[in-house]
Amino acid sequence: MKPFAGMSLSSFARLLLLLIVLHHQPRLLEADNLNLTAGSTLRPPQYITSSSDDFAFGFRAIDAGLFLLAVWFNNDDDEHKAVVVWYATDPSSASAVTATAQSVFSVTLGQLLLADTTTGGGVGGNVWTSSNPGQPNGFLLVLLDSGNLQFLAAGDNSVVWESFRHPTDTLLPGQSMGAGAILRSKRLDADFSAGCFGLFVQADGNIVLYLINLAGGGNADSSKAYWATRTQQPGNTPDGNTTLFFASTGSIQYQIKNGSLYDLTPPVAISTAGGSYRRATLDLDGIVRVYIRPRSSANASWTVADLFPAVGCGMSTRALDGFCGPNSYCVSGDDGRLDCACPTGYSSVDTKLRYMGCRPLFAPQSCDVVSSTAEFGITKLPNTTWTASPYVMYERTAEERCADMCLSDCFCVAALFEPDATRCTKMASLTGSGQQGRNVMTKALIKVRTSSPRRRAPPLPYILLACSALLLSAAATILLVHWRIRRINITNHDTVRVFTRKELHRATNGFQRSLGRGRLRRGLPWHGQVTATT
Repeated sequence: MKPFAGMSLSSFARLLLLLIVLHHQPRLLEADNLNLTAGSTLRPPQYITSSSDDFAFGFRAIDAGLFLLAVWFNNDDDEHKAVVVWYATDPSSASAVTATAQSVFSVTLGQLLLADTTTGGGVGGNVWTSSNPGQPNGFLLVLLDSGNLQFLAAGDNSVVWESFRHPTDTLLPGQSMGAGAILRSKRLDADFSAGCFGLFVQADGNIVLYLINLAGGGNADSSKAYWATRTQQPGNTPDGNTTLFFASTGSIQYQIKNGSLYDLTPPVAISTAGGSYRRATLDLDGIVRVYIRPRSSANASWTVADLFPAVGCGMSTRALDGFCGPNSYCVSGDDGRLDCACPTGYSSVDTKLRYMGCRPLFAPQSCDVVSSTAEFGITKLPNTTWTASPYVMYERTAEERCADMCLSDCFCVAALFEPDATRCTKMASLTGSGQQGRNVMTKALIKVRTSSPRRRAPPLPYILLACSALLLSAAATILLVHWRIRRINITNHDTVRVFTRKELHRATNGFQRSLGRGRLRRGLPWHGQVTATT
């Protein structure tokens, strides 16, 4: 019997074609990789690419079983090193939303939706949605060769939503930022949580870099600004007074309300025949850097073409905050990025987030014991300073004298010595824009413990109080025992009464009449008379 007996040739052909289509269904996304229409979905680790294949959009693996919904450069030999240029974020925290292997990205009519099916899908399972209030219904999602992810309306292809309007930590050539736009640094290279720095294009026309207090809700505080264009204009207009651009030439520019254009970084020269990729990123250390990489090599590294602000470890806010937290100081790493270090005797609060500061590994000096001065010594850090918490300054002071004065002062944590000015400044704490560099002329003299603290003797008033309490307790015990003996002698009539010598002397009239020796020969009996008591 032949297979599929009774089936016509045309029916068999249609069945065969259907089986072929079903077999290749998972690969249809790769064949039609330029756009997604309403009703299309992506699941980890699927993605689409731009027509040039320079960029990819979809699920980018960041950890075991975790993914970002992101746009990234798609031309790196090592996909784990491919730079992410946009990622979906939680609007309330500015941190990246993470997706599990059970997540699904959907293009619906008028909305982009990331849902986690492990939570049941639907509204309750939504992880991220595009925001396009009052806009026409989107129908087509396309990734442009510029790296811009656009959601287009059906019919006229007007832009409903685009990633260029919602930057994260990176700008691409042709991308701009208007009033209200923010660039936010990451916490770590592999941690896409919101970091400590933000670039804000404000409605007043000023472009400002802020040090952001993560514990304070992530809002910008004017006292925490460490750089600004100072281009405030009178009146806040809905469309803003200033616009920031990352030009196709690789320069970062801003244009103010009157049309004047200013460069923050110069254009990037094209040194290779095939051109170069460019990006501008607000890095972990609060510096905006322009990176380039030649197109001709897939394994080439990104190099820094320019940056702003060029203050390095000298960044400081009006509140005297710097890049590094308490008890730490800023240093420039081998790659040019800023890093934080701890003085001898201190360790990082968090070894991964070194900018959080350091803590001492020893007990602080006590002001109650004079001899504790001998338990401390001085370690020296050349070309190092802190800006906050000075409380006394001495002029024309030698370095050793400066160190001795700090050692003998229980409130002194460190002293800053300026050799050129022979000036000594005592510090109550190591806070406020700590930095180390060749341009710093100050030497830090850090007080550290060299021996364990001695056990303190109790203060004299406590000793006297304890002795007094002991004497009072002993006296009270003696009086209580004496009172109980007298009480027994007076009230107990059924037993032989015990008399004191004084009572016997009175009863015998001074031991005048002896009755001879007793039978036990243990004393003389005397004649006397006592009065019975009740």
